[in-house]
Amino acid sequence: MKLKVILFLGVLLPALVFGQGSLQNIVIIKRLIENKDYNQAISRVTEMLTYEENKELYLLRAKAYHGIRDYKHEIEDLKKALDFEEKATTRLSLALAYQAVKDTVEANRMMKLNLELYPDHVPTIISTAALASYKRQHEQALKILTDAYRTYDSPLLLQARAVEYNKQGKYDKALADYETLIYSKKSSSYYMSAAHCAAKAGNSKKAIEYYTEYLQLNPNSSTALNNVGNQLRKMGKFKDAEVYYKKAIDVSPRNIYPLAGQTLIAYMQGDVDKAFSIAESALLFNTKSKLADLARGTLNFFEGDLIGAESDFKQVLQDPQQVENVYTALANVYIYKGEYARAIDFASTYMEKQKVPSPAAYNARGFAFYKMGKKEEAIKDFLYSMELEEDYQPVFRYFNQDNKQLAENYIHVQFFSPFNNVNDCQSGFFMDGKKDLDFKVRIISNGEIDASKINLYESGNLVNPKSWSLKTVEKRDFKFMGMVVTDVLLGYTPNVKKSYLKLSYDGWDTQTLTLIR
Repeated sequence: MKLKVILFLGVLLPALVFGQGSLQNIVIIKRLIENKDYNQAISRVTEMLTYEENKELYLLRAKAYHGIRDYKHEIEDLKKALDFEEKATTRLSLALAYQAVKDTVEANRMMKLNLELYPDHVPTIISTAALASYKRQHEQALKILTDAYRTYDSPLLLQARAVEYNKQGKYDKALADYETLIYSKKSSSYYMSAAHCAAKAGNSKKAIEYYTEYLQLNPNSSTALNNVGNQLRKMGKFKDAEVYYKKAIDVSPRNIYPLAGQTLIAYMQGDVDKAFSIAESALLFNTKSKLADLARGTLNFFEGDLIGAESDFKQVLQDPQQVENVYTALANVYIYKGEYARAIDFASTYMEKQKVPSPAAYNARGFAFYKMGKKEEAIKDFLYSMELEEDYQPVFRYFNQDNKQLAENYIHVQFFSPFNNVNDCQSGFFMDGKKDLDFKVRIISNGEIDASKINLYESGNLVNPKSWSLKTVEKRDFKFMGMVVTDVLLGYTPNVKKSYLKLSYDGWDTQTLTLIR
């Protein structure tokens, strides 16, 4: 009897000692994974598995495999972990690993099985919707999230739906969901997301409101300070915008975003040299962001240096965050250079890459088709650009909406400065307390312009020429599309607090601008 006890203890004691070591090793492995030392973590787990098998070890090694994107081995370990214990989170991880290796059949099967076993598992519901969205089944993704939210009333579902609305360009609906989340729980992340959506929807006032709420919780956020500056700049409140840009720079001296904002303000106020100087100083920062190149490219484009603009914009193609802004910019550069086939390539590439169709991209490509004599393609793009956005006002006004016909001749007339985003019909330009307004209009024509053919309209009514002044007419020393470029500076005092301003030259119109005094 005594011998049996001794033998039993002889077997048990080493196991107890190893068990204590296992716990210490698991702590070490977790720390290795936290420090992203995935290969060392995999090595330690593999060594431990030669002595014993358990669910936690397989899950830890699966996590490490995921870190090095070895999804096939991750799948093997997750399957083994499921053999030890049936769990919704493990099967969901398995589904996502299958998705990573593009095995959508197994990914769908795992998610479907998870929802059969655990119908209220919100992360699986969200992942199912995300998979539908990935396959461009956007309406299906919204239905999944909306139906689930009605049943389970989870803030995670509402947040996921807001993200999906945002992907689809339905910014007002995304904003409504974020506002519901804000009312239920005042999280700073919700304020920031709501502000972004409001800005994209063209509601600068509401965007500033939510950025300000975010700043109350995070007063040293350079991003939020810069974004308030951007919205104030878009509203024409340049002095207030400068205050926020300077605050953003004080908090983060190497932040090039507020410098880009200051660049645009300087240019919009007519100080071209200062604008280029700020852009050049921003380019001295060695950052991954190519926003400074985008700012300088924009200045070069406005000033007629199309080669310089092309060079700057090509640098921006390296920045995933700014790519969205540069494809149509390059398309316009090639339009003005007369390289219409290249313009079509860049506009088409933009359309392929973006989930939300852009009226500006279709408009630019349509114009390039128009200049190449491809009338059917041009009309198709023009019509679609107007279909995408109600009251869309293209920069190039060459299409008669009444008879759906192309223009025989073309003159380009555009509000230039101090306005910003005049294409955005939802926004207005605030005069920042000023009564008198000086603004510039650019006219691109086949020959010299006749100033007597300039007419100004306020809220649809022709303004008496005695009520506004023609200050300068400057013929620029560069050409666009082989045509003469003339900048006209005018002065005007709006009659009412809210005006709708439009300028016409020889029967060709600018965009309509909402002006708020």
